[in-house]
Amino acid sequence: MAKTPSNQPHSVVPFPEPVAASGLPQRYELRQGEEQRYLRCRDAPNLEVTVDRALAFNETEARRLGERVILLDGVGQFPPLVDPDRQLYNLDHHEGCVRAFTLATCEQALVLVVQGLELERGVWKIYANEPDLDTVFALWVLLNHRRLVTMDAAARDRIAPLLRLEGAIDANGRRTADFCGLQQDTLRSAKRSLDELQAYEKSHKDLDGDPLGYTLGALAAIDRKVYRPGDFDEVPMVAKEYGHYDIGGDRVAVVCRDDEGIYEVEERLKAQWGDRLGLVALEKEPGHFTLRRSAALAGIQLSTAYARLNLEDPAVDGRPRNKKWGGSEEIGGSPRPHGSGLEPTRIGAILRRAFYRPTPGDRLTALGLAATTLPLFLLSLVAAKEVPWGFPAEWALAALFALALAAVAGRHYSGRRLWLFGVRLPSLDLPSFGLALVGAVAVLPMRWLGAADGASMPATLAALGLLAIAAEGAFRGVAHGIPMLHFGGHWPLLPRRLSPAVWWTSVLWTGTLLAAWALGLLGGWTGPAGALGEGISLGVSGLLSGLFLGLLRERTGSLWPGALALAAGWITAYLVDLPALLGL
Repeated sequence: MAKTPSNQPHSVVPFPEPVAASGLPQRYELRQGEEQRYLRCRDAPNLEVTVDRALAFNETEARRLGERVILLDGVGQFPPLVDPDRQLYNLDHHEGCVRAFTLATCEQALVLVVQGLELERGVWKIYANEPDLDTVFALWVLLNHRRLVTMDAAARDRIAPLLRLEGAIDANGRRTADFCGLQQDTLRSAKRSLDELQAYEKSHKDLDGDPLGYTLGALAAIDRKVYRPGDFDEVPMVAKEYGHYDIGGDRVAVVCRDDEGIYEVEERLKAQWGDRLGLVALEKEPGHFTLRRSAALAGIQLSTAYARLNLEDPAVDGRPRNKKWGGSEEIGGSPRPHGSGLEPTRIGAILRRAFYRPTPGDRLTALGLAATTLPLFLLSLVAAKEVPWGFPAEWALAALFALALAAVAGRHYSGRRLWLFGVRLPSLDLPSFGLALVGAVAVLPMRWLGAADGASMPATLAALGLLAIAAEGAFRGVAHGIPMLHFGGHWPLLPRRLSPAVWWTSVLWTGTLLAAWALGLLGGWTGPAGALGEGISLGVSGLLSGLFLGLLRERTGSLWPGALALAAGWITAYLVDLPALLGL
């Protein structure tokens, strides 16, 4: 049975020997991922290391972890494995092997790196459970794979004896140390270094119970044994890298902060990422970002990034109209003058979603989730009809029930970003509001509630207003927001054209009206004579009103103008007998 990593937050362990004291840069860092923390090295930013003592996978479970996976020293509860097709590697010398004739984990890692394991391609996940010296050396080899194969002879003479000696001891015990092939002077020096690293392990390994934090310090301690300050003179680094994000085609987007210009930062990042660098998002001041396309011929369009960022950025509200992400296909930036309302890591996640191509299954799932609005809204109407309080109390109760469902669903599916579902102040768009108002009046040109004589006029109007808010929250909020996150939307203040979210929501809206009419929930519908004529009239007017309200939702970025238009239309239809005025 697999034991998954703990998602509980850990404190970062402070290590008393700062790397800076040796003149070496701090290349290792802990990052918070979407599910848990991981360790990475700036020289190999696409390798993510998880260290958790609960990790253990059998072979079937390991294959479910995906591609580009390396398991170290006991995480894989199965024999050593090299599977280049699935890019799954189990570096181990415990299960299913003759231990006396099997290299230790650190030397297995060295063999893979020297033989050309393509660690440059894609994002690799490395899992370890117990960070003993053998495992830490293996991690060091993998994280330093670029330097290891090109390092000078002096540095190689410092690391190779450590790996050979540790490999011999960990595989077969200290009695084999004298026979590991090292000359006596080299052997004595390697033993002293291992003794120092083991002393470091004993004094720090259990500090605060944080194996990942310990591993970071242990890797830095190995650096001090191998490297000299001059080894890093050629390494260009940005001041702070917030993260890197896969944007498809083996390309990454890097979000970072630095005082230099975008072109200087781009060159630094290319030294780390090479041809895999696709986009750079550079923060010069808090909230102010420059977007730069680094891979001009890779099919990456910044307009795709702008559209998604404008969709999810709470600062892009159409007030004024030019306050949005934009620019050319080569370079652009965040809204001016006040910048973006997104955190840097959120920008990276948005860029990843922008270039992710939803599968047909993703799209069907989104449409299916949005379609649940129809039966849930009908359920609220049916439930309200069973309340013996009469009109208009039953309609007010139905509205409150629908609002509660919309609020819960919106908060869940938007990831607590309710502005994505229209819960925000609107921008002004009078033409779209006028169309929505006409559609709202047209959808129910009658005294459709069938109110009983003597019903309180204020209570009736209040119930209508509340029901309009509930309808917009359910349809132009949740039902519109879910597919918009998968298909995109023309939002806000983009050309007046109908997005897939508008069409789908309009279909759901029309279906709900027709279903409510068929069930007798609309009361005194007085459309054209005859059931067929009434149904056709309601269907056509419902579809038009849905399209107009959806357009208003996307043009203003908010569901409130639609709720106002719908309430005004319904109240007008209730107060004025339009069919009589038109002689119908």
